[in-house]
Amino acid sequence: MVGNPVRQGLWFGNMRVIATQKLHGYSASPYNDLENPAYVACIFVRAKPDKVSFTYGIASLSGVLIQKNHMELRQLNADVIAGIVETLKEMYTNLKALGIGLWGNVHKGVITGCDIPELLHVPLESILKEKLNIEVFIENELNLTAYGYYQELDYQLPATIALVALYRGKPPRAGIIIDGSLHKGDRNLAGEIACLPCLSEKELTVQPQYRAAVIDQASKIVMTLASVLNPKTVIFISDQLDAADLKRTAAHCSGHMPAVQIPELVKLQHPDPSYMGGLVKRTIQRITCS
Repeated sequence: MVGNPVRQGLWFGNMRVIATQKLHGYSASPYNDLENPAYVACIFVRAKPDKVSFTYGIASLSGVLIQKNHMELRQLNADVIAGIVETLKEMYTNLKALGIGLWGNVHKGVITGCDIPELLHVPLESILKEKLNIEVFIENELNLTAYGYYQELDYQLPATIALVALYRGKPPRAGIIIDGSLHKGDRNLAGEIACLPCLSEKELTVQPQYRAAVIDQASKIVMTLASVLNPKTVIFISDQLDAADLKRTAAHCSGHMPAVQIPELVKLQHPDPSYMGGLVKRTIQRITCS
């Protein structure tokens, strides 16, 4: 069971109803199943110096996010997550599933790469299923953000996009949507673009003041994705690139490949709504499409 500060934070801290958010493909009516409404809990976590950022949302099965909250914890492991969700189950007695997003790799419910040491190599999905007796879904942050962003665009025809994370001090990674479907690869490792041979170790650790080097790195990533996937759009989430840099990146690419092959380049300034939207929808799919 979680301690009182966490419990008080769940019951009383900064709760708000978000009645207008709709996830693509689901009715936004908040009045579905009034007799015994069902919900999913969605959590995404991020490591920070000496603490863990913990954001959770509660959504109806129609995709309406009805509550969202944020807290910071000193540590995070399976027991802490289970304790928090047990508290949520007291508030939402018909909680059907738990979705978790994190920065890392997940294969068959086991976290094989993660920036939170207490979760690394942990079969978190099976542990939480046993503790909570609900369906559990775990996915990496970029896959969920790419999926959520794609749903927001509401393409008339299936499209291919790539979402690239280019953050200071972290290797670049990507989430990929091919013809409207999330692409994870054979071992859930699609998008590990830090392994590209065209990116040198120096480029992977480049300091943000070296703008030309950052743009060169982004250009190599774009040209590789354009050559292999031919995406409609490449979306960047980054603390090193701005809109002007993306224009320079496109110009750099045009010197090496036909203009028709260069995708639209977009900076996603605030990725968290797409992240939560993708997590909610994928969690709902886990229980409605199984």
